[in-house]
Amino acid sequence: MHILITGATSGIGYRVAEALLERGHFVYLTTHTEKESQNLREKFKEEKAISIFKLDITNPKDYEKASTLSIDVLICHASLGVGGSLIDLDVTKIKENYDVNVFGNLSFIQKMIPILLARKGRLIVTSSIASIIPIPFLGSYTSTKASLSMLMKVLRMELKLLEKPISVSLIEPGIYNTGFNDVMLDEIAFYSKQHKKKLTKFQRLEKQIFKMMGKDSYKSIVKKFIKAVEASHPRKVYRAPFTSRIFTKIYLLLFG
Repeated sequence: MHILITGATSGIGYRVAEALLERGHFVYLTTHTEKESQNLREKFKEEKAISIFKLDITNPKDYEKASTLSIDVLICHASLGVGGSLIDLDVTKIKENYDVNVFGNLSFIQKMIPILLARKGRLIVTSSIASIIPIPFLGSYTSTKASLSMLMKVLRMELKLLEKPISVSLIEPGIYNTGFNDVMLDEIAFYSKQHKKKLTKFQRLEKQIFKMMGKDSYKSIVKKFIKAVEASHPRKVYRAPFTSRIFTKIYLLLFG
């Protein structure tokens, strides 16, 4: 299959691209910046079944190349994390978070739907297990993922009602030590002047929890992506790792 992945510069998206190539698929791997694309072209210079280019999902001009491709699967993995207390966090930072995680993804999906329809393709969207749990001081990020998950659930229903042959799967990863969460956690106290001292304490605590719960290996979540791509009847939602799924159930019982 021909598969386009957004936000695949590093971490989970990068590992998914590697796994799909190993399984014989052709991968269009996209990055946020041209410099990132150049770096990845060097890494994959021996690989023929790949095309790498810049695609900023908040910039409609970048959609042009993607809209000329014939793809079977679109994996929307591009995301931005923003940390900080909702009491102090500037609304412009929250808007930026929504521009990428919600509006950017939806805008790009709308552009690509005609291509997926022509191929009776699949849409796979990376949300987060955090979309279903309230995490203090990560409210901006978690709310964007909750919005994205709901939009995709509604889109799935609309496609079915309109008899459009596109499957929609959500991937909701738990905690993996990709470095992505660390960026958000570092911001918790950074954007606060009024509560900086108190927030620093919570920042340290959350970092310890994330580190303790986080998985170093991406294998469990990469397997979920592969299933969403290749299964004859893909599931609506995939979640991993198992430890995060159990932690989420306990957390919701205590604080949900």
